[in-house]
Amino acid sequence: MAEFYSASLDRLLNVMLELKQKDELYAFLSELCSAKELRDLSVRLEVCLLLQEGLNYRDISERVGISPATISRVYRSFSQGTGGVMRALELIEEKGL
Repeated sequence: MAEFYSASLDRLLNVMLELKQKDELYAFLSELCSAKELRDLSVRLEVCLLLQEGLNYRDISERVGISPATISRVYRSFSQGTGGVMRALELIEEKGL
C-alpha cells in the first residue's frame, strides 16, 4: 500500500469512513467519480466474488461483460494483494452485503 499512499488519499479514505449513510456515500461518489469509474469499481468487486465462487474467466466475462484479460488483471491484483479484497469478501459473506 505504501506505493499508493499520499496525504490526499488518506484524506479521501478518512472522509469515506465518516460518511456513515449509504445515501451520503452515493452523493459523494457520484459527484467525485464518473459513472464509468463507479461501474468499473463495482464490476471489479463482482469479479472478485465470482472468482472466489470458482467461476471461470469465460463465465465471468459473459456475466459481467468485461474481457478475460481484465478479469486476469483483477485476479492478479486480488491474489497478490495485501488482503484488503479478501477482507471485503469476508464482510460481504458475514453481513450479507
